[in-house]
Amino acid sequence: MEKQREEVGAAVELISKELVKPMTTKGGEGIPDHPKTHALSIFDQLVPPFGVPIIFFYRPAPSPATSSSSRTSLLKASLAATLYDYYPLAGRMGDGGTSLVIDCNDEGALFLEARVGSSLSEFLRQNAASGDELLDQLFVSYGLGPEINSIPLAVKVTSFGCGATAVCASFAHRVLDMAGFSYFLGTWAAKAAGVSHENSPPEFNLGALYPPANNFPAAPTMFSPPPGAVSRPAHARIVFGQSKVEALKQAAKSEQVQNPTTAEAVTALISVTAVKSAAVLNNLNPSKVTQPVNLRGRVSPPLGESAMGNFISHYAVTSEAALARVVSEIRKEKSRLLGAVQGMDKEGLRLREIKAAEAKQLQPPSSAQVQQYYTVGSWCRFGLYDTDFGWGNPVWVVPGTKDWWNTAVLLDKPRGDGLGRRIEVAFTLDAAQMNVFLRDQDLLAYGLVNPNALDV
Repeated sequence: MEKQREEVGAAVELISKELVKPMTTKGGEGIPDHPKTHALSIFDQLVPPFGVPIIFFYRPAPSPATSSSSRTSLLKASLAATLYDYYPLAGRMGDGGTSLVIDCNDEGALFLEARVGSSLSEFLRQNAASGDELLDQLFVSYGLGPEINSIPLAVKVTSFGCGATAVCASFAHRVLDMAGFSYFLGTWAAKAAGVSHENSPPEFNLGALYPPANNFPAAPTMFSPPPGAVSRPAHARIVFGQSKVEALKQAAKSEQVQNPTTAEAVTALISVTAVKSAAVLNNLNPSKVTQPVNLRGRVSPPLGESAMGNFISHYAVTSEAALARVVSEIRKEKSRLLGAVQGMDKEGLRLREIKAAEAKQLQPPSSAQVQQYYTVGSWCRFGLYDTDFGWGNPVWVVPGTKDWWNTAVLLDKPRGDGLGRRIEVAFTLDAAQMNVFLRDQDLLAYGLVNPNALDV
């Protein structure tokens, strides 16, 4: 175990760094009985090697007996117990995270502890004034080097002066997709809270069912900077209340799609606004919006939610300036994709054709190409706001997308005031385009830009 104490910026102090190894056995004795390696799948092969960090903010515990240190100790112990079944997350990825085989050596998940002297509300106020520079320091990768690329799972727990807690969990996307990670979070939270959990044990068999392919197209890099980019993308949040979402869905109706979903309507609005803001800057090139689709339960024979790994595919639609038209294209392309994958075999030509076409479709444009790509992912229905480690649900969940270019993530959050659920969109764009995007009147008719996270 490595312990250290150092300053990380003016507000966040890193106080410890260690590795949390899996519980040896469920009884606490012996050596974990699991395979020594874990082979990734053809679906994992198509995922760029990068981490997906998420921060969960929790209010102070109502009981003074529940201190910050006791919260941290509970998270460590329950993580060790959870890693017994999720053993690949305690292993290591070779070749800087690009290897298609995980060494299941039980080296452990990275676990950092940090603290902030101020209250959570004061921290968020200062963060808004800093342009999210303080928030950056809560992410697990802050201040770390390339070592993070080979670690499938890393956690950073930050305690605030008021007793609030921020839990940042980051997973290697080449190992898990969001559906798989939310399944893991549900198990971990239940163990921490000491409640029974109905989840089946995780299954790490996608690599055997859908093995990687030789001479396959390289993993797409759609989150990488576009040609000519010289700095990080600009980022912002937009929050849509339930009544505004319903109004947006009405506006997105058409003869082709008379019942737009929330994700379809919000995705279309983001897409349309992106096209309009690009046009203001005299960028009239065609744009495409890509979206991932969870395939669990959609293939034959179906795979359950316990299937760990990436089991997603993507579709792309040409974005336009007409809301209803974009919704219609989204519905059509998603239906086409699901129809194609329902009959795919696990080793035959059809699957390889589908994934090869997807790889080609998701490659970003080169300087000689004219299309602009935007990626919109929906994390709604994954239950992230239900992640209760024993001290209540989080008050805010933040996806760490700030370094992903032209990307939007949708999250649904329940409200306790009887006003229903809301949708929060975190997204990134080129700074000049973002400046125009956030002033679009059609967008502002439905959403609030960068509101206080604890007020909405």
